[in-house]
Amino acid sequence: MTSSLSSSPLAFEMFTAGAIQLVQQGAGTSGRLQAFVRGVPLGAPVEFSSEDSRILVPVERFPHVEFPAEVRIGWADGQDAVIPIRVDGADVVAGLVGQGTLSEVSVQFRNGLIVGTARNRANGVTVPMMMGRVNGTLLRAVETRLSGADDTGGASFRFTLPVEASDFSDRGASFEILHAPSLECIWRSVLAPADTLMGGGIVTDIRLSEAERKLADASLALETKLNAKVARQNRLIEDLTAHLLSLIGKDADAREQARRLISDTAREEPADTTVGVVGTLSPYMGWGWSDAGLSADRIEQRRMGAAATVLNPHPDRPVKAIAVTVTEASPEALAALRGQTDGRQAAVELPKVGGAPCTVTVRPQDGSSVSLVSLSCTAPRGGIAVQDIRFFYA
Repeated sequence: MTSSLSSSPLAFEMFTAGAIQLVQQGAGTSGRLQAFVRGVPLGAPVEFSSEDSRILVPVERFPHVEFPAEVRIGWADGQDAVIPIRVDGADVVAGLVGQGTLSEVSVQFRNGLIVGTARNRANGVTVPMMMGRVNGTLLRAVETRLSGADDTGGASFRFTLPVEASDFSDRGASFEILHAPSLECIWRSVLAPADTLMGGGIVTDIRLSEAERKLADASLALETKLNAKVARQNRLIEDLTAHLLSLIGKDADAREQARRLISDTAREEPADTTVGVVGTLSPYMGWGWSDAGLSADRIEQRRMGAAATVLNPHPDRPVKAIAVTVTEASPEALAALRGQTDGRQAAVELPKVGGAPCTVTVRPQDGSSVSLVSLSCTAPRGGIAVQDIRFFYA
């Protein structure tokens, strides 16, 4: 196919705003052309004649794809007119169709968060940058991520704006979602004053969420103190071992008796040291995670992006398995979950149930010590939420 297309009377010349420019070679030709990506039409077909030295093939939309992607220019009968054109990144797409505009905005208040979806019909590649504006002045970060690809081009995106109890006064609170960099307001709402039934319920819900986060912080602090205590005990045993053996010297019987005594003392480890728990607020949660939030069942959770990492609290200990407690995920996202330990592929064992909540097990290749766990999800409709990650030590 490539060899026959190399002698085509048409050739790709350049990308331009709203179109792909082709140039005629040789005697020229005429016909009807249309651009496609993965079978999705990018724009209306265009007619041209042999007298047109250059042809602009319209590009009005671009679907969500993984890069590098290929744009195909086809004749009316579906055959390729030129060699597939490589697109290497979102900047090329933005040059073709722009950033696009957000429409079909749907928003609801849930668990102390403003959660919504919006659709970009033109640009399905660039995750939109959004800001929240509270009470007309305070700007607050908004988390955005891909929600779903659109079969006709573009994509849908999900966004989350945290709400705080202090946002409310006796006049209520106003919230706006702004599309950056233009800061165009795509959604605005005024919630009831705090002393009304609706406003009071919202503030109570937010304060309950804040209390649960404080409880989780206290739990994490206690876990950290216990781990530190166990580490100090282990160091004390090691120092005692070295000291006793240095005192005993070369007396073989005495050395063997000391070894048995130390072994009997240290054999039974505390039960909580066989499992290392990394919760949503743990400092061992690496990059690639959203801020902590609450599920519909009020479970503390964090969502992973296309890739995320977790640090092992005890990297010097051999790891038998890593259990990922999943609170929200589609069966497709779970099937597309991949794992690595210290850069090496690891087996990912899925439960028999079709979706979340569930536990996914990641097993290192040889049960050796692990410093870093990397998780990735290749599903276009990802969105895996996690409650905690547990390291089971040998």
